[in-house]
Amino acid sequence: MFNSSRPQVNRPLGSVEKTSEFGLGSEVRCNPDDLRVELAGYWSRFLLRVKKQSEVVDREQSAEEVRS
Repeated sequence: MFNSSRPQVNRPLGSVEKTSEFGLGSEVRCNPDDLRVELAGYWSRFLLRVKKQSEVVDREQSAEEVRS
């Protein structure tokens, strides 16, 4: 019947600007392995930004505790 357990969904792609926003470059890739690598890179960069921001907040809170 079906070759895969997941249904295939064909959706129109948005503008190229949206793909570059997520680090996918100017071209849309159809290779699932490339997409996995791009998404892993995106989430790695995202988590690194969150970690840096939380470190800044922690330093600010520590400075406030020292002052009080």
